[in-house]
Amino acid sequence: MICIKNCRIVLKDSVLENHVVLIEDDLIHSIIPYSQYTVLKDKDKNKEKSNIYEYDAKGRYLGPGLIDIHNHGADGVWFHEDPEKACIYHLKHGTTSMLATTLIRPTHKQMTEDIRTIVNAVKIKNSLASKTIIGIHMEGPYMNPKYGAFKEYSRIPVKKEYDEYLKEAEGMIKIWTIAPEMEGVTEFVNDISESKTDESIVFSAGHSEATTDMLKALLDKGLKLQTHGCCATGCYPSKPIYEGTKEVDFDHACWLIDDITIELIADSKGIHVREDMLKLIYKIKGRDRLVLVTDSTNFTKDNNSTDVNILNGTDLAGSALTLNKACFNMMKHTDISITDAFYMASYIPAKLLGIDSKKGSIEPGKKADLVLVDDKMNVHSVWLGGKLI
Repeated sequence: MICIKNCRIVLKDSVLENHVVLIEDDLIHSIIPYSQYTVLKDKDKNKEKSNIYEYDAKGRYLGPGLIDIHNHGADGVWFHEDPEKACIYHLKHGTTSMLATTLIRPTHKQMTEDIRTIVNAVKIKNSLASKTIIGIHMEGPYMNPKYGAFKEYSRIPVKKEYDEYLKEAEGMIKIWTIAPEMEGVTEFVNDISESKTDESIVFSAGHSEATTDMLKALLDKGLKLQTHGCCATGCYPSKPIYEGTKEVDFDHACWLIDDITIELIADSKGIHVREDMLKLIYKIKGRDRLVLVTDSTNFTKDNNSTDVNILNGTDLAGSALTLNKACFNMMKHTDISITDAFYMASYIPAKLLGIDSKKGSIEPGKKADLVLVDDKMNVHSVWLGGKLI
């Protein structure tokens, strides 16, 4: 049994002090007061060999492992190039579960091969990819060609193609980003939602200029999410019908609809989403309808002096973020608590994916995926399935 002591335990709605977390095998066994633990420890001393290994957290925050549902890679590689290397990088920064996110690629064959690479990496026994990749986020290709990086490769759905994506993914596709306004997308969503009877796919509206009515029409088909809110969207004010008034655009529609959760990329300078915009969205949606993501790319420390990727001087193309830093940036920009940051970067993504009974918070019986951080979300230790990495 492992005992993590002298920690401030970040729960879903509070920070618990003067308690310890006990880990047995790969699960959180219990959370008990330190005074109760000392009694347990004294009993253990009477045994020939102690069954308790102590880890002194030195007053730092112990939170649930972070879950990144929108992550393309890191450390010089995309997930479709080297899933293991990307996982190693993000795991060191506290992300214990992630959705390997695809790129929109020029051809159907390339996207199929990318999916196959990720699936095969997860099948390698005892690899970090097998332990940390919990699914695939298909970002495209059925999105609006007006918006986002690689937008020129967006295209309309073809049943033969998306059936092959599903076959190659072997059930690993958990989120699929689509633009509801595009030709054939409604039929695609209907087809998928009706055929996926065993495990539903979460649809996310992104790279889009969909109207409120278009979004509402897909809510009962699995639309639950907006991909990177305020980024690669029809976010500029629509031309008003009446001069001097304002229409509801795509982002506003996602704020308006209670059943839609919004991905947010919180970089250090408020480039993806301005600081005041982050405050406004948090004020409107609250922590229960926001999820922090990285949209991380194949960045390296050498080719990035900041935590965003900018092409041609003004074009955003993902980030050079890790999720712990995205949490800190959100705290810095909006004055939210560390509790709320963990909630939006661990519990909400777990709930969205339907795995909150196993991951996403520190509770007995859940997976012992844990991260130890300071008050600036710098990572000091990570446990994956109860093992210190």
